[in-house]
Amino acid sequence: MCGHFTLAAQRVDGLEAALGGKWPASPPHYRVAPSHPIALLRRGAGCVYTLVLERWGLAPSWSDSSRPSYSTFNAPAETVADKRASRGAFRQRRRCLIPADGWYEWERRGNLKLPWYFAARHGGTFAFAGLWER
Repeated sequence: MCGHFTLAAQRVDGLEAALGGKWPASPPHYRVAPSHPIALLRRGAGCVYTLVLERWGLAPSWSDSSRPSYSTFNAPAETVADKRASRGAFRQRRRCLIPADGWYEWERRGNLKLPWYFAARHGGTFAFAGLWER
């Protein structure tokens, strides 16, 4: 996943329609970074999704702090089942959806880091797959 993303839309009608729920109106966010509070849909028992406000970043279950010195915001599909920080949430199916309408990737050119912005061709909202931990 990306390092920063956007959710500029105040309503996420496409996600509301797909999930059959209401999303609260919120101010636009043009650069959400790790550790920022985000609204997400957390999957619970019976595949029921609940809207919650959480800090973006996975604090591993073995950490004794909600803000550990080690946390991650990216769990690549190739390693999510094997990495110590994500495998517990992955195996226990603690899944969530993170709504967005675009994201940034960074290109390094010498000493410069240049942001590239990506968005869906149709311009609407979509959701990143995510994990949550207790």
